[in-house]
Amino acid sequence: MIATSPDILIETRAVESLSRPVSSWNVCKATVIKELQIARRYLPDLAGRIVELAIRVAFFVLLSNVLSIKGVSSLPGPQLTDRNLFLFLQGSLLLLVFSGTALSTPSEAVGEDLSSGTLEFLYSGPSSRYAYFVGTVVASAIINQITFIPL
Repeated sequence: MIATSPDILIETRAVESLSRPVSSWNVCKATVIKELQIARRYLPDLAGRIVELAIRVAFFVLLSNVLSIKGVSSLPGPQLTDRNLFLFLQGSLLLLVFSGTALSTPSEAVGEDLSSGTLEFLYSGPSSRYAYFVGTVVASAIINQITFIPL
């Protein structure tokens, strides 16, 4: 039986989470730092990226010495040979280096987290999943920039 006396106060409390909300910026920053530390830990992988990029640059240098494009009115200048052609081909090299950052880095991050068992932890926590993936893309862009800037 429920008493309806004016002295009885029934208080209902909302269910609260024990976790504090985490800022998306902090998640993104922590992810970038983590990815850069992993890249520093695995220096042979970074060296492999640099060697791969050097091979691609050598291919484009060879290609620019073999090819010459003359008499095309839509290109700036009367001809596109040697150094100018190499600079023209740098755009495609830039695309080769950074296309993986935009296209495959988020899916590779999901695959790595799935194999290491951290994907469940990521999805069960109070942090933003999108900030985590943005952090992996930003870290990949920084690492690719490190390999591309010396050119």
